[in-house]
Amino acid sequence: MDVTPQGAEAVVLAVTEVKPRTTDRALALLESALKGRPAQSGCAGVWRTDAGALNQIISLWTASDQADAVRTSTEILSSLNDIRVNGRLLKLTAAPFSPPLLPRRLGGIYEFRFYTFRPKSFAGIVDRWRGAIGQRLEVSPLLGVWCEQGASVDELVHAWAYEDANAWQSVRRDVMARGVWPPPATAESSDALLRQTSVIALPAPFSPIC
Repeated sequence: MDVTPQGAEAVVLAVTEVKPRTTDRALALLESALKGRPAQSGCAGVWRTDAGALNQIISLWTASDQADAVRTSTEILSSLNDIRVNGRLLKLTAAPFSPPLLPRRLGGIYEFRFYTFRPKSFAGIVDRWRGAIGQRLEVSPLLGVWCEQGASVDELVHAWAYEDANAWQSVRRDVMARGVWPPPATAESSDALLRQTSVIALPAPFSPIC
């Protein structure tokens, strides 16, 4: 089953861990590296983690093909080399219902969820989520749902926007109480899910999506 939207841009998500107490410096370096570049520089958004794994910069990059997105993100993120501790790039496929990464304001805080599944799980996830995503979108905006499909595991990322921390908790309680979200698990989907992590992140002042 092909779960790639027709005509979709390539998306790369970078998670860059920097040294403690250097996050402000990291954002300043990124802002400087992006200045003077064309408006369509490939940077869709930049966030700093505020809860969960700390000292991380999350950035999303788009291009007409994966190689260009990787090249652009690697070039600009090299400005952080002196303070980088660790980092990874995820080459992502968007779910058909994942919205385009266009500049806009979605919320004051974002929750990024990273799930590790057994390989070849993405099509099944799309099928399960497709029927539930509409009701979920009624209560808070979706930044995106993407997957890096690998030989050993599938890495799923989904990210949601909220006005503030109170709204984040209120929405979570509401959708779980009403059975709106998450979609009901099956024995197969439960077996396929290997790991889950979550971080709360704040958009950088210069982030195109904020």
